Amino acid sequence: PSVTEIPEAVSTALVMVPPPQTEAVLHECIKKRIFLIWIVNDKGFEMITPKTIEMCRHNGIKFISGYCPLMFLPDAGFIHRFHGWLSRFFGTYPA
Repeated sequence: PSVTEIPEAVSTALVMVPPPQTEAVLHECIKKRIFLIWIVNDKGFEMITPKTIEMCRHNGIKFISGYCPLMFLPDAGFIHRFHGWLSRFFGTYPA
């Protein structure tokens, strides 16, 4: 129910919540000292809000946003691999 309830130390997080919940989860990540976060939302992987970006930068959080995590997996389903291929084709695949 909460990031802060995870008993082990965690170095990274994949945050997949509706945009209104993103900042609350980021606050929990900060408390848990998680400073590498991949943010995906339910709006078609739109960019995160400027407020969330500022919150990450202010707290030293490195973040990834705007990409479906599954497009990077070699054994993901066809649609995910195709998404990755399109991203490479159009030059938007991250380096």
